[in-house]
Amino acid sequence: MSCPRRRGATRILRAVLVVAGAVLLVRRFGPRLRQRCVEQCEHMMEGMPDSFPPKRMMNELEAIRVQNARIIELLEEDQEPGRGT
Repeated sequence: MSCPRRRGATRILRAVLVVAGAVLLVRRFGPRLRQRCVEQCEHMMEGMPDSFPPKRMMNELEAIRVQNARIIELLEEDQEPGRGT
């Protein structure tokens, strides 16, 4: 019969090993799984009609990103040193 302290230490060690293993698995396979999920999501969105609310929302977000990039580009051009303004 083992002592209760040893059983408690064994349980803690086992829990630490499980958590460490889970972290290693996520670090190893996480990026690949994320990419696969993104690709599946994009494929699913392509098959939806343009009037479908999530697709409209994604299209509008992309348009906002393009507009913001253009605004930033214009602001950076305006702040260039040596301009006569």
